[in-house]
Amino acid sequence: MTAVLTSMMAKYPETGMAMTFTVVMMAGAFQILLGTLKMGKYVTLMPYSVISGFMSGIGVILIILQLSPLLGHAAPAGGVLGTLSALPETISNLKFNELFLGLLTLGILFFFPKKYRKYVPAQ
Repeated sequence: MTAVLTSMMAKYPETGMAMTFTVVMMAGAFQILLGTLKMGKYVTLMPYSVISGFMSGIGVILIILQLSPLLGHAAPAGGVLGTLSALPETISNLKFNELFLGLLTLGILFFFPKKYRKYVPAQ
């Protein structure tokens, strides 16, 4: 859903917020409807490997779409293929301040010691 909402906001900046609100409300209404009809038990019929592959694919798409902003450039048009085709030019024109800030943020995210997490909780 995140990928759909992100592309919707990028493609339609004037009406993207209203469309995003509509999509979120419709998704909630479908969840309530399916819960009321006791359809949740059918989710278990979907194999774990299918769900895991789907979620992994979405994760890879989101990572690819964030490569240009990490390297200091605006996200190019064309989605994943546009980002991958613009990657050589983006790498040749690095903006080191933005790259340093992005790598510092990722370093803090992945290497923050567990002993400090009780003082600085996630929420």
